Amino acid sequence: NRTCDQLNLASEVIESCKRDYDVGQFDDGECAAWPEGLTVTVTDGKYVSFTYDNPGYCVGAVIVKGGPGSNSYIYPDGVTSDCGLVSPNVPSGPADLSNLTFCIIECDNGEEECWDEETAWAAGSRYVTRGNWATYTPYVAGSTVILFAGQTMDAGTVSFSAVVNGEVTITINLNAGWRFAIVDENVKIQDYAAAPSGNPSPGGFAHKATAEGSPFSITVPANNFYGVHVDVERQVECEE
Repeated sequence: NRTCDQLNLASEVIESCKRDYDVGQFDDGECAAWPEGLTVTVTDGKYVSFTYDNPGYCVGAVIVKGGPGSNSYIYPDGVTSDCGLVSPNVPSGPADLSNLTFCIIECDNGEEECWDEETAWAAGSRYVTRGNWATYTPYVAGSTVILFAGQTMDAGTVSFSAVVNGEVTITINLNAGWRFAIVDENVKIQDYAAAPSGNPSPGGFAHKATAEGSPFSITVPANNFYGVHVDVERQVECEE
């Protein structure tokens, strides 16, 4: 019963998963399921093939155990697929394979992605008529406005719920090709009783959160106007 740590792989093992095989199916073993993106097929109870689709990660080794022994298939640079893996005792019968262990490592198996940072505001009226283009939005229950990035780019939408127990839920939904910037407090919101004026300072806004995935919702006090500031990133072509 060798483990990933005992293989002394050149790359650090990010995740290991061992599952038992019995009569055409896998039991839980040490893993309730294979890692996301990993598909494993067993033919005739002994021949193992796999594919792994998870950008940035790949398979560094596979341990195939049958009976008292095991074969360790080691991939120094990592792979995303292989076939024909077997245990040491391959004469015949389902008992040839008793369990499998996959050792997952980091590797560069995905296309390079490039992103530009942008500042975004929920559409509305400008705080000031010149210079800063920041905007604030009048509250209308059930309304949805465009989230503008870089003043003119449609990055997604901002929706305002009805008031519930004195609060409003604001939901930000980004368009394809956009994501929340990978920084702390990438969503900043200020509520106002009266229409604001003067240059806003998002760093001092009362309500802040860190959004990781779209859509993202945040609950704030009900009020008449909102400044919704979002740090986003736009996917662009990578320069050679």
